[in-house]
Amino acid sequence: MLCRFPFVKASHNWRKKLTALQPLNLRRVFPGWWLLLTGGILAMWGYGYHAYGFSAMLKPISQELGLSRAAASIPASIGRLEGGFMSLLAGWITDKFGPRGLILTGVLLTSLSLALICGAILLGFSSRLGGYAGDRN
Repeated sequence: MLCRFPFVKASHNWRKKLTALQPLNLRRVFPGWWLLLTGGILAMWGYGYHAYGFSAMLKPISQELGLSRAAASIPASIGRLEGGFMSLLAGWITDKFGPRGLILTGVLLTSLSLALICGAILLGFSSRLGGYAGDRN
C-alpha cells in the first residue's frame, strides 16, 4: 500500500509510524542548536534597528541640517562599510585569542564610553558641543 505522506513508510501499521506527529523531546536537542536559534533571533532583531532605524530618521535629519537625502545618508553608508572591515578584524582576533576576550573587551569599552557620555552630560559639556543637555537659559 502506498501512502501519500512522505514521512510515513508504506506498511500495514503506518499509523504507529507517524513520527512527525509524536511530541518532540527537547532534552535530546543539542545545546548548540539553542544557542544558534537564540543568536539568530537576536541578530534579526538587532539588524532591524540597524537597517531600518536610520531610514525612519533620514527625512527629519536631512530637513533639519539642510542636506539632500543622499548627503545625509553618507555617514550611515560609511558606518556600514566600517562595520564590514571591523568584522574582518574581529574574526581574526576571535580566531587568535578566543571569543571570551573579545566580548569582555567590547563590554568594557562600551561601559567606559557610556560612563564618559553620562559624565559629559552631567557636567554640561554637551552644551559646548552643540547638544541640548546642560543648556541654561
